[in-house]
Amino acid sequence: MPSEETRKILRLGSRYKSSAVTLPKGWIEYGKMEPGEEVRLLYDGILVVIPPRANPEIEQRVRDFLERVGHPEAGEGGEANG
Repeated sequence: MPSEETRKILRLGSRYKSSAVTLPKGWIEYGKMEPGEEVRLLYDGILVVIPPRANPEIEQRVRDFLERVGHPEAGEGGEANG
């Protein structure tokens, strides 16, 4: 079951040219992630963080969902309704 948390956007750098959002400790531990590892970001109206060892089937379902959200005129099969 999905979890939800609220996080603040943090400013980084001497001129605040970058921003960051911290990730929940439990999520880091669950994903067995270490500092310095890269995560992938998927976004199209919403942002999804994909950990390095993500389940490929779940990742594909998320990608499919983002495609539908980004293009509401597309039906379940990806074809335009009408």
